[in-house]
Amino acid sequence: MKKFLFYILKVFLTGLVLAYAIAEFSFWSLRRGNFYKPSFVENSIKEKEVDYIILGASTALTGIDTKLLDSLTGLKGYNLAIDDTGLPNNYLMLQHFLNTDHQTKKVILVPTLSSLKETSGTLGDNDYRFLMYNKRGYTHNYYDELENGDRFPVLSSTKYLPFLGISYYNVELFFPSLVSALKPKKHNRFDEVGDYTYPSRKFKSSKEFETKKIDFKNDYFQRIVATCQSNSIELLVYFPPIYNTEIYWESSTLEILNLTNALKETKYFYDEIHVNTLGKTGATKKIAEKIN
Repeated sequence: MKKFLFYILKVFLTGLVLAYAIAEFSFWSLRRGNFYKPSFVENSIKEKEVDYIILGASTALTGIDTKLLDSLTGLKGYNLAIDDTGLPNNYLMLQHFLNTDHQTKKVILVPTLSSLKETSGTLGDNDYRFLMYNKRGYTHNYYDELENGDRFPVLSSTKYLPFLGISYYNVELFFPSLVSALKPKKHNRFDEVGDYTYPSRKFKSSKEFETKKIDFKNDYFQRIVATCQSNSIELLVYFPPIYNTEIYWESSTLEILNLTNALKETKYFYDEIHVNTLGKTGATKKIAEKIN
């Protein structure tokens, strides 16, 4: 019986050590590569200070042509937006950017309308993309705060048990880590400045025109504002075109560029909230006018 228990213990410990080794290799490989935006920030942005960065979700990722904006303004910037995220992730990206010894003169924040309606933060679908930096204080604190008892704290526990995150997000982390090991310069659906574009297609919609009022009570939005102020960063809040929609806001302190109703024809849209290549160009030119 003792031999059997000793054998079970040996198998368990061997498996545990192997799981730790695989997890640590995966995180090392992801940190070394450029597959996801957080490691792209650390490994590919060589400038210590840039003119601007773009923060947001898919509407920011696909809605601004960074190269065109640079050519029209003479500035140098990067698109650090991550799809399927919200204001909490935008705040985490800003923290990550500043904590990797980078600085920016301006932040172009593209918040989703749904996130502004929330008063507190929730985890986004792609927040796992910061897990390779799980041992850094700002990342662990972010996970720990948002995993507030609603679910098993996989993300925050990964700091102590790294195989938890790798096993839970195996398709999203383990296999990309293999790609990063073989091709460190490989990106996940973004180019060398962080952009991605939705292709043009025939967009049809029966949506009638509507107006929406926005407030800025989201806690993480206020944290972004405070971080920009404490680091002498200009903040531009940008609302991109939305088909047949116009928003209104009440703010005397924020610099806001509202283009929600700037493009009216379906030829500019991929779907109701995302512009296509044509719409992206038109919107970027208007942003350049605002900056200039």
